[in-house]
Amino acid sequence: MDKGSKKYQKEEAKVKDMSRELQSTKLGSMFAMMLVFGTIVSTVSSIYEGQSVAELPFEPIWFFKSFAQRGLINPKPTDCSFIFIYILSTMSVRQPIQKLLGFAPSRAASKLSNAGMQPASFTDAKNTYGSGAY
Repeated sequence: MDKGSKKYQKEEAKVKDMSRELQSTKLGSMFAMMLVFGTIVSTVSSIYEGQSVAELPFEPIWFFKSFAQRGLINPKPTDCSFIFIYILSTMSVRQPIQKLLGFAPSRAASKLSNAGMQPASFTDAKNTYGSGAY
């Protein structure tokens, strides 16, 4: 298909429209998740302020120790604050919650979005690895 043909331009416009629609869906999802998780962290952090909520079976390295003991008063080396547990749990449950609430895009839409974000040299079949055009 030639880049100048009407069919190509029609398909290109269709892809742009789909990409724009997908981005607006993702924006709404990100805003909703930010609101939900922000509410949770502010409420629960006020409940557990200054208290150790867990004891780690190891002493974290210096970088993680600052997160693990944030807001604790005179912590032991293995004490853990709420915010550290929150960060770990957020990383593990964000995507399932998005799917549960219906904000996560389908796999096909995600693939379409990721393909649209790649440079033209990767999406053009003539310039792919193994085609000899490099």
